[in-house]
Amino acid sequence: WRNLWGRSMTDLWLAGDARAWHRTATGWSAVGMSFPLANSQSVAGSSTDTFFEAGADVFRLDSGEWAMFVSAPGEVMSLSMAFGALHGAIRTSAPSGSVTNLANGTTWAFDAGSTYSLFATSTALFVTGERTVQLDATLRPQKLNDVLRAGVEAEQQLFAANVEGVGVM
Repeated sequence: WRNLWGRSMTDLWLAGDARAWHRTATGWSAVGMSFPLANSQSVAGSSTDTFFEAGADVFRLDSGEWAMFVSAPGEVMSLSMAFGALHGAIRTSAPSGSVTNLANGTTWAFDAGSTYSLFATSTALFVTGERTVQLDATLRPQKLNDVLRAGVEAEQQLFAANVEGVGVM
């Protein structure tokens, strides 16, 4: 399994298989048909939408089935909702990649390593590789001093993990 995302304890989604897995109050079940070309790596969503990626393709849940949302210009490594839009970490060629707003195609080039992920707060989008960069709504970068591997916003604070542990920024 590669990624877990959810709206609540009874609305969780799990990525990392050829199928999308959903947890409700009755337990886990596969949703829709298998992704056609690759296993999923990442899942993200909003209060109304759920998105999965499989290779270069991003799918949106539509009436219980997965419909193609967008095909990216490279392998999608991670998905995250920020600023009301879905963003993808795209590996275009080793060792470089980009962060792309999948709704309008705005892109920021990421030049530090080929494996990276995204996570978001209500005011920022973070991309991680050999370094961590904070992006604003226009994808303007601000380099951070610490390399963060994952993060989540709770009670208006960013709880983030690095190789040493979990802390509050």
